[in-house]
Formats: sequence, structure tokens, C-alpha cells
Amino acid sequence: MSYRLESHVAQGYVLATIHPPTRETPSRIALRLRHPEGGQIQSVQLNGKSHRDFDKATGLVRLKPAGQTLELKVFYQHPGA
Repeated sequence: MSYRLESHVAQGYVLATIHPPTRETPSRIALRLRHPEGGQIQSVQLNGKSHRDFDKATGLVRLKPAGQTLELKVFYQHPGA
């Protein structure tokens, strides 16, 4: 598995590109993305569509890979808001 993270925290989101393993595809992938200033996840998009399998408190996003690249956009609530 490989992944790339791009911080766009000033714009309120983080972009993750995930390449799941192809030889042995896992049943689940868990990715923990914490905001550097403690902001909680507000919403998540997976391949451009709304994704609801995440935990605001821990920053954990759960994914079910399907043998394809996953584009994940995680939006954060600004700390103190």
C-alpha cells in the first residue's frame, strides 16, 4: 500500500490519495488524519462522493478498498468554531 497526503489546512481540508495493495486486497483500511490545531472532521468525500464512515473525535476514516485508487478529501471544522 502507498499513499500521499496533501495539506490544505488553510483552506479547511486534507487530500489523501491511497493506492491499496493489489496482490492481497485488505477487507478494510483505516486512516487516521488529525488536524494540527485539533480541529475535528466535519465531512469526508471519497472519489468525489459523500463518505460517512468516519469518527469525528478520533480522526479515523474507515475505507473498503475495491482494488482501485482512492481519492479522499477530509474537511475539518476550524478549531474554536
